[in-house]
This record gives sequence, C-alpha cells and structure tokens, in this order.
Amino acid sequence: MKVKVSVITPLYKGKQYIPKLMQMMINNAGKVSMEYILVNDSPKEYLLNEQNLINEYGLSYRLQFKAVNNPVNMGIQKSRAAGLAAAEGEYICFLDQDDYLEDDAVFRLLSYIEKEDCDVLTANGYRRYPAKDGQCLRLVPLYKRKAALKAVCNEKMYLYGTDMIFSPGQCLIKKASIPDEWSEYTLEIDGCDDFLMWLMMFQKGCRFRTVWDKLYYHNETRQNYSASYEAMEKSFENMCDILEKISWYDNDKVQILRRRYKLKSLLKSGVSPVKKVSNIFKNLDIIIYTISYKLKGYH
Repeated sequence: MKVKVSVITPLYKGKQYIPKLMQMMINNAGKVSMEYILVNDSPKEYLLNEQNLINEYGLSYRLQFKAVNNPVNMGIQKSRAAGLAAAEGEYICFLDQDDYLEDDAVFRLLSYIEKEDCDVLTANGYRRYPAKDGQCLRLVPLYKRKAALKAVCNEKMYLYGTDMIFSPGQCLIKKASIPDEWSEYTLEIDGCDDFLMWLMMFQKGCRFRTVWDKLYYHNETRQNYSASYEAMEKSFENMCDILEKISWYDNDKVQILRRRYKLKSLLKSGVSPVKKVSNIFKNLDIIIYTISYKLKGYH
C-alpha cells in the first residue's frame, strides 16, 4: 500500500490517550491510505508494541500502525523527528496527544493540499476550554476572521509579529519539503520547534495555503501558563541561535526576531514608561504587525 499521509503523535506520560487517538485515526482512515505513528517518549513507564496495537484495534488496508520507543526521554522535537524518520507518507501531520481531529479531517486536508499543490496547508480550528467535570465549557475559534487565517501565508507576520500557526496538528505538510536541518538542529528547550520549521520552510520558498474549515481542536489543559510562557521565551532564544548556525538562513531575519524578542522583554520589564515609549517608536514595524494580527482576530 502506498501511504499518502503519516500522522505522528509523540506520547509523554500519555498512555491514557491511546484509545481515543487510535479510534480517531481509524475513523480518519476511511477514505485515505495512511499510517499512524506513535512515538513513546516515556520509555521507563511503558513500551509500545505494534503487534499489540494491531491485535487490540484491528488493521485495515487503509491504515497501518507504527510504534517508536525512544531510548530515553528526548522531548517533543526529537520525538517528532523520530516519527518523521519512520514515516512513509507523502504528507505529514504532527498531532499532539491531547488534541483532536474531526473524523474526516485528514481526507479533507489531503483533498485541499493536492488541489492547491502547496507545501503546508493550515486549517482553522478551536481552542477547547474544559469545565471541572471534563465537559466542554466553551470553544474559541483559532482564527476569528478569514483575514487572520490568510496571514498564515505571510512570512513577515512570523518575523515581526508571531507564529501564525497555532499548532502543527492543524496542518498537513509535504514531507519532502521539510528541511533536513529541522531534524538535525534540535532545540534544547521545547516550545518553538514548529515555529523553527515554518521559518526554515519560508526561507526555502515553500508555499503556505489555508482552508477555513474548522477541523482541529486544541484542548487547553496546561495548569501553569506563567511557567510555560517563560519556557517559550527561552525556547525562542534557542531557536534564534539555531537559525544563526544554518548557512542558508538569512541572518537579517534572525536579527528581526531578536529585536522583537528584546522589545517584548523590555515592555514587560519595570523600566520607565519613557524608555518603553522610546523603544516602541524605534520598533514601529514590530508594533504594526503585532496590532495587525490581533485586530484580524488571532490571539
């Protein structure tokens, strides 16, 4: 069977998610030849076994299962890269363990990306905020207006504004278009690995396209946002360091990213209002792009 799509999910202390994930992939495989690759990043707690997965969940000619067990805990990017190395599909989807796709999401994404002949296709979706009993409290669209989703295709929004793709789980990516350096240069601090991928792909001239269909759900489950935010800042710095090591990446773009990071840090600090205003005027390009994506409905 020629595999069209490889869906890759790293698992970290995520054994309880496997039944839901497997059923989701079985539902999605109705019209698409695909494989589902689970990467276990908690090897001390349990090991994944392909035959056990097949015995428990069945096997169809449209869906194959693969299990990758990391030798030690390696983090999200290295786990995704391990899954990518094992993938046979023409297209890749990196789905997190606690997120969700509609039952026909893979088929619809594949139909769109083949029609558009692009390298990255991004769908709309929702952030799902659960109540205390686990039921859905509210759904918030990732992109409230089409103008915000359209901005996903604009490289300058990533450089001057922010990462315009909420999660790689809402994307289908042409495998051959993912730069080898993304797997080679891995972040020491998790958080910005997908952002790193998009920046590399823009530099390579890859084509980004979008579809308004809401096919992806992100479950908001993290408890400590301040801690995760601090880690993201460090990961962002780590990403810039990596981009400077890559000979073909434009260093002027790295300097824009560093300038944006420096301005953001300064505005959060306790420096005087006068100094903040002065730096805002020195970085009006960054302020304009930041205001732009927020006004368009992406937060």
